[in-house]
Amino acid sequence: MSGTSQKFDRGTFLNFKAAAPEAAGAAATIKPSWTFWEEVECDNSVAVANSTGCVFAKNTPTWQTNTKRYPAAAAYYWVMREKLADHPGSKKYNKPMHRMTDKVQQEHNRTTICNKTGAGKWTAHPDATGDTQGVQCDEFPFAVTLESGGIPTPVVNGGICAQLFAQKQDDGTWRLFDDDGYDPPTWKEICGRASMPGKQNGDAGRGPGLSGFFTKARVQNGGAFYMEVLQMEGCNPDDVCVIRP
Repeated sequence: MSGTSQKFDRGTFLNFKAAAPEAAGAAATIKPSWTFWEEVECDNSVAVANSTGCVFAKNTPTWQTNTKRYPAAAAYYWVMREKLADHPGSKKYNKPMHRMTDKVQQEHNRTTICNKTGAGKWTAHPDATGDTQGVQCDEFPFAVTLESGGIPTPVVNGGICAQLFAQKQDDGTWRLFDDDGYDPPTWKEICGRASMPGKQNGDAGRGPGLSGFFTKARVQNGGAFYMEVLQMEGCNPDDVCVIRP
């Protein structure tokens, strides 16, 4: 039936591998061994329209960002993951984010955190580097997750978030700066908001970015996932960390 999913209990399969010869000159022997696999979940169009697929349900997938395609955005997500109090998306802290597919709630999250009117409204930093799509508001955690700053009650505005902006340097690298149009971050905030090149912001969220990851990993509504930025892992967020696109 379309739009259904089913889980299967753990099972086993027989695996063969060559063993070392028991004595010099002897032929290699093949010894069987049992390998256990975790629970498998298969869905029919639940996660990806017009498709069917299976994943290991107990495995939490990890989204690896593309620092060549959206270097400033990826670095910003990593800084937020490391420095926000809840460390959203961090495997180290066991703090996965969770996909949320409700389109109405997603739009509410975006307009709440990137509000352009009212208290705490977002204004692009004048020193932020734009691109063919200008400078856009980029929120973290993502609007398509249950961890979005737009979900807590009572409803808040983006002025409560840690505020940054991205700027491209003369040598082609990117740096993130505190947005001095707002209070400096305390890192007790539940969310981040940044002035980001528009195309990088879009690429990070669309097909080549997070939405593409959801498709490939078949992350369903409420499904958990981690995020990592391979070029940044191991860096100290209080130091200068460089990503070259």
